[in-house]
Amino acid sequence: MIHDVLFNIVSIMSTTAYTTVDILEWPLAAHTTILLLMFVGAMSGSTASGLKVIRIGIYLQSIKHEIQHLLAPNRVIPMTYNGKRIEKNVHYGIVYYLMTYLAVFVLILVVLSFDAQNFSSAFSATIATILNIGGSLDLLGPSQDYATLSYFSKIVMSVGMIIGCLEIYPVIILLSRSTWRKF
Repeated sequence: MIHDVLFNIVSIMSTTAYTTVDILEWPLAAHTTILLLMFVGAMSGSTASGLKVIRIGIYLQSIKHEIQHLLAPNRVIPMTYNGKRIEKNVHYGIVYYLMTYLAVFVLILVVLSFDAQNFSSAFSATIATILNIGGSLDLLGPSQDYATLSYFSKIVMSVGMIIGCLEIYPVIILLSRSTWRKF
């Protein structure tokens, strides 16, 4: 049992989407943990999709730093992560990236919610596509497929996969008008 859990966690965080057991039979707490791991993704140097562990770590550190600043507004406290100072532009860049990521996620979720059978199917399908995990949970789980969704939803999910694979900002830059005006 423990090797099945570890195998599935590594499979999810590395975006290979292999499964050894039907994870739909696991308890709800395991599903929640799996969804959180899908969001986190892999390490910063990995080509796997997801928010990346370092971005989440710096974001959580920035929350702690903001609380410290609110408690003592006149105190100068440098923001650090793993003993290294984080500059404001890096911190803001990560916060803006997370906000952009959330906006794209919600947009895809809204589009898929018109076609999916329930919210958890739309939610987990959005996670699976934008994070390039492959299988999702609930009605679109590892033992089911996406055949019941419309062509439009499949196109949106394909775009979500491209966004997740190439990161959000390069795709936005690629699709922006100013990029194509130069040619």
